[in-house]
Amino acid sequence: MICQSTLNIVYLLYLVISQAIIKDYLPQKTEVVNDIIVTYRMVDDFVYLASWEYGEQNHVFLFDEPISVERAREMIKSVDY
Repeated sequence: MICQSTLNIVYLLYLVISQAIIKDYLPQKTEVVNDIIVTYRMVDDFVYLASWEYGEQNHVFLFDEPISVERAREMIKSVDY
């Protein structure tokens, strides 16, 4: 069984890491692709993360290397739901 102090530490780490990730992916850009609102997290003019909701599911592309908005858009259009 996991003790409460361990859970608290894990939660605090999650908060720290999530805030660091958010700062890395600013600014953001939003556009409509195939009638779906897509949000991009960017550095300079390159996309590191693309997220959208389709139906009741959330979808995310997280790229190891930055890609262009055009390439991210093509990949999102190719998703078969």
